[in-house]
Amino acid sequence: MKKLFVGAFALCLGLTSFAQDAVTFKLNPDIGKSQESTMVMKTDIDSPQPVIMDMHMNTTTLSSEIKDGNIIYETTINTVKMDMQSGMETVSYDSQGENTDETSKMIDSQFRPLIGKKIISTISPAGKQIDIELPEISGNTLSASSFTNQFTEFPDHAITLGESWVNSVEVEENPVFQKLEIENTYKEKSAEGYVIAFLGKMLNAQNEQTGTIEGHYVLDTRTFMPLSSQAVSTIEFMETKITSTIETAIK
Repeated sequence: MKKLFVGAFALCLGLTSFAQDAVTFKLNPDIGKSQESTMVMKTDIDSPQPVIMDMHMNTTTLSSEIKDGNIIYETTINTVKMDMQSGMETVSYDSQGENTDETSKMIDSQFRPLIGKKIISTISPAGKQIDIELPEISGNTLSASSFTNQFTEFPDHAITLGESWVNSVEVEENPVFQKLEIENTYKEKSAEGYVIAFLGKMLNAQNEQTGTIEGHYVLDTRTFMPLSSQAVSTIEFMETKITSTIETAIK
């Protein structure tokens, strides 16, 4: 009985020690290697004029070099497809096809200048954005803030299972919310990688909450690069409620 108790006690100590192993999250990409990602976003706009929208975007991100201790990423938007329905009207857009109606031409004017062009981001190993360079294209209405959340900023200390950290992101040129506060929690180490759950709130200029976002993402256990993510966001303002589900697969 004594040996059994001692053995069980030792096992419990071992399990406790394993469970408390801390992880230092730090980007360590394979330089010269690229990742291809596919994002699927489904949006339901509940308003006096309701809209349902499905968007598929394919991008490639190359970890090009290490410069001054930071990582240079080159992201290229390859293709964009979109289907929208409002009442009896349906509009489809394909960056690889011909767009003839006025709405699809308007959408094309937003994305066409960036299709195939490099968006260069300088990111610290902790995931903080240092700089971003967009193609110099006149009339392009997509701002740098559209690309500021490529990576999560990691804490400056090791994280144990169940531990959380908070990120705060300023959002430029958005009429609904100007700040995003996200709490990240290290949930588990699965067969796929490190699973991080997140819960965030969107704040306007008056620091009032206008929306929420919740989901999870998976990080590679060696490079800490993202492998996949899922999120649901809800934004409410005036007489409008926007609900979006976003899934991203990376290979």
